[in-house]
Amino acid sequence: MAPSEGGSRAKIGTREPREVGVMPEVDLAIVDGWQRIPGLSSSISDILDELGYATAVAATHLPGRLPGRCVVGRAVTVRYLPERRSREHAEDGLIHKSAMAIAARGDVLVVEGDGVGLWSVFGGLAAHRAVECGIAGVIVDGAVRDLDQISALQLPVWSRGVTSVTGRGRLEGVGINVPVRVAGVQVRPGDVVVADDSGVCFVPPEVLAEVGRRLRDLTDEEAKILQSR
Repeated sequence: MAPSEGGSRAKIGTREPREVGVMPEVDLAIVDGWQRIPGLSSSISDILDELGYATAVAATHLPGRLPGRCVVGRAVTVRYLPERRSREHAEDGLIHKSAMAIAARGDVLVVEGDGVGLWSVFGGLAAHRAVECGIAGVIVDGAVRDLDQISALQLPVWSRGVTSVTGRGRLEGVGINVPVRVAGVQVRPGDVVVADDSGVCFVPPEVLAEVGRRLRDLTDEEAKILQSR
């Protein structure tokens, strides 16, 4: 029996993956106030370029599904791989609820899905749970669904695609808080996610303080330029 044909829908996403990593300590006081900075992801992308980090993704690849929102938070990563068994014999391999259960309020769920956008790993029920858990936003290199419910909940989501087709029985969750690949970028648990309408950036914790310093300098410089016009 296919996973969508039986079992309680309340249990969807509660599977425990083979690997659950430890979240590193991150000084989130550094990012306080970042969300109020105009053009934030563009500035962060420039700074990451200066520091030699290729960890920015264009909105062309991961467009925001709730325009006008800006999210800054610590990455809780989720990794999916193609299910090895046929869908008729596969179990529910979704693990998003398990990931949210160990996340802190204000964290951002970062999901390596199918990388194409054919199969959904996040929908309406997941969005309700995310809001209950205080998840600040969701990044999916894959597809989401139930945009009407996600929009009604005002949950910021960035995704490769949108589909009605479930990932249950098609994808297997293999890790939480493990390194993941998102639009060609390596993302690690604890990276600080910066996402807005221009794109998504992942700031490694080891350079967070330096990024914060450079962001303040850049913001001051841009303010002076605008005042002098």
